[in-house]
Amino acid sequence: MSTENERALDAFIRQLTKEIPLEEPHEQFTDTVLGKLKASSEPSIPTVYTPVFSMTSWVAMSFLAVALLLIGYITGEQGTVLSGFFSSITEQTNAIFSGNLPSISSSKILLLSSLALISCVAIQIVWLKKSWSKKRVIF
Repeated sequence: MSTENERALDAFIRQLTKEIPLEEPHEQFTDTVLGKLKASSEPSIPTVYTPVFSMTSWVAMSFLAVALLLIGYITGEQGTVLSGFFSSITEQTNAIFSGNLPSISSSKILLLSSLALISCVAIQIVWLKKSWSKKRVIF
């Protein structure tokens, strides 16, 4: 009995679905939906490239690097104000390298350029952190 009822119910549902007319969207439906999607997906604020370092900061860092190199070259002579400071740093780096890598010896220029590079990287990290904390960065 249950199979006859199921068959009758199935035939009744098929007949009803054939009698119901299909609804069709109006002619401009697709264009309207796509237009709304396009309008909602466009950002309201245009993205403008702003460099982390301005031209002034690049020039200042270049002058700082050149100044450090010149100070290292000038203080190579004994009797200058900074010669004791740089000679102690050079002696310490020579002691570190001589125990581990005997074939490498450090000069004042190598030392000063390393200090300049480390300071530039440290400044860049601080500026990037400040820049990224102010605005939300999404990758």
